[in-house]
Amino acid sequence: MFVPVPILILFGLAFALMAVQLVRMSRRPDPLLGGPMAGRGYDAGLARAQTPAMPQPARPSDTLPSAALSPATLTPEVEAEARALLAAGRKINAIKVVRDATHMGLSESKDLVEQWEYTRTGA
Repeated sequence: MFVPVPILILFGLAFALMAVQLVRMSRRPDPLLGGPMAGRGYDAGLARAQTPAMPQPARPSDTLPSAALSPATLTPEVEAEARALLAAGRKINAIKVVRDATHMGLSESKDLVEQWEYTRTGA
C-alpha cells in the first residue's frame, strides 16, 4: 500500500499535537503560579496559608553600637566631602572617601555613611 509523504507528515504532526495536548492536560497546575486551574481540583479542599509580611530591614544605627559608628578619626574636611558626595547621590564614592580616610572596613564605612543618610533624610 502506497501512502504519499505529505499525508504521512500531516498524520505525524496531528499525532504530535495530540500528544502535547495530552501531556498539558495531565499536568497538575502549580497553585503558586496561579493560572486558570489554580484553586480548583486537587488543592480545592486545602486551607490556604497566608504569607507573612516581609520584615523591614534594620537601620545601621539600630544594629550597631554608636561607638562602632563614631567618626573619631575623620577630619572635618573629609567628613564634609563625604557628606557632600552623599547629598549629591554618590553614596559609593562617599563610602570610598570615608574608608580611605579612616582605614575602616567596607562594612563599617558603609554603615557610617548610611547612618548619615538616615539622619539627613529623617527616615
